[in-house]
Amino acid sequence: GGMPKASVARGMVRDEFMHGYRGYTDKCFGKDTLKPLSGTCDDSFMSLALTMVDSLDTMHIMGLTDEFDRAKNYISSMNMS
Repeated sequence: GGMPKASVARGMVRDEFMHGYRGYTDKCFGKDTLKPLSGTCDDSFMSLALTMVDSLDTMHIMGLTDEFDRAKNYISSMNMS
């Protein structure tokens, strides 16, 4: 085996992104980050849901509409004051 075809590789990358993002949403939705080794949430970056914010462009590019919309709706409802 050589390199997988582009469509297969895209699917693999998408699956890996979703694996990590689901770990975050299952345990720490709305928090800044998930600490992968301890499985605990960290909210020390001003409680801005940073993982979610940082993932928006990736979700959009990958066509993950449901995840994108859920994150966008949560972020837009946050009280930033």
